[in-house]
Amino acid sequence: MALSSIERRLSYHVRHLLPKLLSTKSSHFLAYILSLLSLLTAGFITIISLYAHSWQSVLHYSSWQINIIASTTNLGLYLTPPILGIIADSHGPITLSCLSVLGFVPSYSYISHVFHSRNDSTFAFHASLASFFCIGVSTSCLYFSALLTCTKLYPSKKLLSVSLPTTAFGVSSFLGSQLIKVPWFWTSNSDSTRYLNLARIFRFFAILYIIVGLLAWIATGVVSLLTHIESDYIQHHQEADPLLQDSSVSISSISVSSKTSDTNDTKETNSSLHLFKNPVLLILLVSMIFSLGPLEMFAVDMSTISTILVPSQATPTTTLLPVYALSSVVSRLLTGVIMDFQTRRGYRQKHILFLYLACSLFLHLLLFIVTSTDSSISIYFLYFIGSMFGIVNGGLYTIYPILTLIIYKNRHFGKIFGFLMISPAVGTLLSCLQFAKTFDSNCANDGSSICIKSVYEIGLLQNICAFGLSWLVYNYWSKRNSQI
Repeated sequence: MALSSIERRLSYHVRHLLPKLLSTKSSHFLAYILSLLSLLTAGFITIISLYAHSWQSVLHYSSWQINIIASTTNLGLYLTPPILGIIADSHGPITLSCLSVLGFVPSYSYISHVFHSRNDSTFAFHASLASFFCIGVSTSCLYFSALLTCTKLYPSKKLLSVSLPTTAFGVSSFLGSQLIKVPWFWTSNSDSTRYLNLARIFRFFAILYIIVGLLAWIATGVVSLLTHIESDYIQHHQEADPLLQDSSVSISSISVSSKTSDTNDTKETNSSLHLFKNPVLLILLVSMIFSLGPLEMFAVDMSTISTILVPSQATPTTTLLPVYALSSVVSRLLTGVIMDFQTRRGYRQKHILFLYLACSLFLHLLLFIVTSTDSSISIYFLYFIGSMFGIVNGGLYTIYPILTLIIYKNRHFGKIFGFLMISPAVGTLLSCLQFAKTFDSNCANDGSSICIKSVYEIGLLQNICAFGLSWLVYNYWSKRNSQI
């Protein structure tokens, strides 16, 4: 497939300079390493729950406003991948890597200015929402460009193409939670109360993503280079075909080739449309909304939830989040290793999915019981719950792309997985706003855990629906693919 005009312009310098410096094999390896490095910083927005206290103390944001910010970010993060997948398939991952820089730098610069100036006006809040939406889109661009680069470099190795990239993205959350512990990022109020200085954090991220964007541009430019080499190779052999040397058949051959190409393009378009019209894909989307929404809500509202569940003891989210993030990282890596092993041995993959869905169902049942009886739990039990949420979250975010790759192959992976990434956007929005509404109405006067009982009642029902719908989907697919 030839490069588009956009991809050709964006990758021009990489395609012309890199072959003079490195061999094709070395360029291949460099692109993979740089993609992993990009992913290690791509998920810093996932530590947004750590900003809650600073927003409340400095800008006086309510729980509803903080959840609106988190939900808007997730809309940008998960609602745009269908479009991004089409852009990447048409113009290469390099287009996404360039778009990510254009979104990250001005957005982080603006919200840094808002916090520094302590501007709590309505206009500043709405402009901040737009900035966080752009940050969500940019995160998705950077993640997708790196993930698609890895899948194009190692399409047959699930560990290298999906597991390690998603693990690196999970590690970014842990790295971010450790990064903000640097003393320079903390400031004291007039009453000597220390808080996270978000102006410094966001300014640092704006500078960081300029560097990361450059690395991602080189990595994705290598993919364009390899595509260009492959296209030239095919074209050269077509021109060397003896049949084309005969002028009597050259015109007819070119005509047939052109018609075949047009036919193939039409078939591919019709095939893509057919995939999106498949009701099984829509059922899978709904099941992912029900499974991922409550999990994302726990990550977003971790600070508030920990305060409610363990009111008698200080439970800083800066301690709970690393436990959650590290568990997610380990889960992503082990899940990828196990699924890669099962693929090579010809074992079915759906059982590990239902293991994680069952664990999620158990966790929400457990929290429903805790909040129903107004039971107090220890800090260590909270860490256990946080680690289990991390394990389930990391596992599901590794399983879904691998299963998508197995079912729809590399040809349609960008479009289909991008479409499925709508699910966490919708799920997070519904679950977070439900939590914020419940907390603001029930927990203002009653700080006991029973005030959020309805949140986990709904979460439990969502998980039951997710399990049932997933069972229907994968029973359908298992009859058509022996690896599912």
